[in-house]
Amino acid sequence: MHTGLFLKAPNSIFTYPLYPVSLAYGLAARLWILSYRTGLRGRHSLEVPVISVGNIVAGGTGKTGFVIYLISLLREMGKGACVLTRGYGGSARGIVPAATDSLDWGDEVLLMRRHVGETPIVTGKDRVRTGMLAIARFHPDLLVLDDGFQYLKLRRDIDMLLIDATNPFGGQRFPPCGLLREPLSSVSRANMIVVTRVDQANGLKRLIAKLRRLNPRAGLVQALYKPLCLEDHVTKKVVGLEALRGKRVIAFCSIGNPLSFRKALRELGAVVVKSYIFSDHHLYRDGDLKALLRHRDSCSLVTTEKDAVKLPRDFPCLVLKVEMAVVSGEETVREYLRAVVQ
Repeated sequence: MHTGLFLKAPNSIFTYPLYPVSLAYGLAARLWILSYRTGLRGRHSLEVPVISVGNIVAGGTGKTGFVIYLISLLREMGKGACVLTRGYGGSARGIVPAATDSLDWGDEVLLMRRHVGETPIVTGKDRVRTGMLAIARFHPDLLVLDDGFQYLKLRRDIDMLLIDATNPFGGQRFPPCGLLREPLSSVSRANMIVVTRVDQANGLKRLIAKLRRLNPRAGLVQALYKPLCLEDHVTKKVVGLEALRGKRVIAFCSIGNPLSFRKALRELGAVVVKSYIFSDHHLYRDGDLKALLRHRDSCSLVTTEKDAVKLPRDFPCLVLKVEMAVVSGEETVREYLRAVVQ
């Protein structure tokens, strides 16, 4: 069975020989940023405001969940938005159909599609071009740029930087020795900092103090993934979270932060007998599914919504449904949105 590797900041003597590669990565990242700061590379503006949601480390910080949360807030405000995303893990590009189950769009796009209603989603590597397409086709009040912190080619009105409280800085090294996408000094570029998974954090106060030193002017928001219910993947029947108490489960997922999923199950009272952790965006093969089904008689199989969109409709498992919930600073988010749309 292929289990892959999940994204976790390496911390081993085996990474020491790769340190020069990490230094070269960091240098390239700094030069890339400098090229935009000095005007060597051009930046483009669009006709409507742009809100970027991104991070500075590789792996799951909750970007998709926060984009869904923003769309719901904008809908409350009576504003029409369009999501621009690269569509990582998918091969299809362009306007995502209002109802689709095709994995050609990628798992994150499918998950987003199921939660944002009729809000248009456009995928493509060139977000300037897809932004122009979205404006011409849908006439939105603003654009939400998914995973856009490093996409400096497109000017944005608000940069929202998500920081995972359980692994905020990716080991403070660049790949392959760590998970940093760009230097920590780039935190100063953010207009808003959203600290996610605050319920699972150790040393949250120290983290916030450090973020304040890196960027004293940004709005600060705290968020977490709130478990909502369980759903039977086959029947779509909703099951209460209390059903997990004392239940022996096999957890499986292919997300950027798999340990947070396992921890959430345990906090809900589940007895996690074993975890199958696949690489992020992994597409499940027959061998993977057969290996999981071997545990079916003794344990319940439980996975995430992001994984469920990639499973056959008749695969017997429970899906833990969650939503991004802002527990501190929601009014700050609303003020930023109001300032942009007005």
